[in-house]
Amino acid sequence: MALKQKPSWFEVFYTYFFLIIGCVVVLFPIYWIFTTSLRPFDILATPTLELWPKGATFSNYINIFKDPYFYSAFTNSVKISLLATALGVLLATAAAYAFSRFEFPGKKPFYYYYIVSQMFPSVVGLIPLFVIFLRVGLLSEKAFLGIPLVHWGLIIAYGAGGLAFSVWNMKGFFDAIPKELDEAAMIDGASSWTIFWKVTLPLAKPGIAITALFIFMGAWLEFVMAMTFMSNPKLYTLPLWINLSITNPFGIPWAKFAAASLIIAVPVTVLFLFLQRFLLSGLLRGAIK
Repeated sequence: MALKQKPSWFEVFYTYFFLIIGCVVVLFPIYWIFTTSLRPFDILATPTLELWPKGATFSNYINIFKDPYFYSAFTNSVKISLLATALGVLLATAAAYAFSRFEFPGKKPFYYYYIVSQMFPSVVGLIPLFVIFLRVGLLSEKAFLGIPLVHWGLIIAYGAGGLAFSVWNMKGFFDAIPKELDEAAMIDGASSWTIFWKVTLPLAKPGIAITALFIFMGAWLEFVMAMTFMSNPKLYTLPLWINLSITNPFGIPWAKFAAASLIIAVPVTVLFLFLQRFLLSGLLRGAIK
């Protein structure tokens, strides 16, 4: 077998050249937002392309952390997003596994009907969902298990609202796992639950990671439904807090808005970095054992 030739200097040059260009394109908007957030507070300030703002200061970040509503909004967003992610992953995993591994009458028509019916924008069902939640009491501020009922309503809406993509994504991963592994485990005396929990699920970790990140981001950044369901500032999530505390009728304080945007982006970035390791290692776990 012939050995692969060493790449020429030209191939190395244009490879690194395009990689550097790609990194600049991706990182420049982040740098722009960061430098904008360091500008002195000005209610009518607009973003500029200057490399470093004059009189750079962290006062915008300090003012955000001094806002008492920020901490309540941050706590509400974390609580709602994590519970919605757990609910969405649980429902999507169970449904996708059933569609992938079991046969039942009307499986294909029901699957396609379910996917198509879930792909309409969430705004389409906003009014019916509001009426249903109002009648069952899920718009109340009364607490259940330490969480306001209106937050439980958002958790249910966010967790079930992204099932179209989640089920489709998880089913693809389950379909890619050979059924021979299930049959081999069954011959060894494993039950259906053991096969699902110890054989199939570990191999589907990349799909679970993508699904969890998708649901978390949707719940973390959602604005319209939260604004429709809630009116108490103490129950607001971070997108509503930005609308309440930062924007105003006279203009947008871009510097403070940029600082808040970077702060809100941190949890999603951390979650992505945490789940990234499962995208490769998850495919190799479970089958060897």
